[in-house]
Amino acid sequence: MKKFKGQTFSLELLIVIPLVFLLFMIFLNLYEDLNTQKDTEDILIKTITIMDNLIESPGYPSNWNSTNVERIGLCYDRAKIDPYKLSEFMSINESTVYNSLNTGKYKVNINLQYPNGTIFRILDNETKVGTIFPEDTSDLKNVLYLREYVVYQNEKLILEVRLWD
Repeated sequence: MKKFKGQTFSLELLIVIPLVFLLFMIFLNLYEDLNTQKDTEDILIKTITIMDNLIESPGYPSNWNSTNVERIGLCYDRAKIDPYKLSEFMSINESTVYNSLNTGKYKVNINLQYPNGTIFRILDNETKVGTIFPEDTSDLKNVLYLREYVVYQNEKLILEVRLWD
């Protein structure tokens, strides 16, 4: 059989091109996995930070109200909710909530509920703040929520913080 110049080269190309493509796909998959892990860590850190600020701190300034709040904190003592701050918190507009909690690219929903899951009400107002959490979560990429027991006027409640993008 007579060999022509370039015959070996085209055979090598048939082998090399799929290998390069395969390596590119592996690299792309690893890159996406790293970004997903980074997003998961980011939402976890933000959710924990928000919960800590709400239950561990009076906020800033310490006598904040709905017009001057820089960092929201609800408690006068660990996990003991200040009625005045809760009332002010419920009257804050959504953009102020997002800015003072430093949620970044994430949406937030915060609510108080009884241990049985019923939403806690004050003067017939639900204690929910932030964006309404969607019923269908199948399209959401990252969703994280934390629940912490708190006390409000000698009543044991659950503070729930949800973040998603």
